[in-house]
Amino acid sequence: MRLLADLHIAPRTVQFLRTLGYDVLRVTDLLPATASDETIVERAGQDQ
Repeated sequence: MRLLADLHIAPRTVQFLRTLGYDVLRVTDLLPATASDETIVERAGQDQ
């Protein structure tokens, strides 16, 4: 399972989760920081 971390999750936290073996992406890895919530949810659904 891949996790998608919102902008409010610190990059440091994402990196820590990765060291534990989690497959984590930040929203800003995929979309502009200004992306709407609807766009983020739509993009997250594409990876299911």
